[in-house]
Amino acid sequence: MKKNKLKNYEKITDEVLTMYPATRGDDDLLYVAILAQLGYDYSRLTQMSAYDFLISYRVKGLPTIESIGRVRRKVQEENPSLLPDLNTKIMRKKSEKIFKNYAKKVLTKKI
Repeated sequence: MKKNKLKNYEKITDEVLTMYPATRGDDDLLYVAILAQLGYDYSRLTQMSAYDFLISYRVKGLPTIESIGRVRRKVQEENPSLLPDLNTKIMRKKSEKIFKNYAKKVLTKKI
């Protein structure tokens, strides 16, 4: 992805996180809001199958949800006031711990 596109996504992500606090802890909601900011027709999005969306987003040059997640983390690191609420942080920590335990079990079985 080009650097100028990433800078643009950073700016849009910062604006969305500022305007819509609910997006601070929900990457799916953040992604939909960013697509709207980019001018993507939301009504078409709600009528598409997941398959059609996944095929079409590359053709349309839209960012991936993973890219937006990385940009969100960078923006929140640079501006802690845009971090999610405490409940979201606690849930993420619990999920992280569950995943780490799962990964350890999977890795020890394969070695």
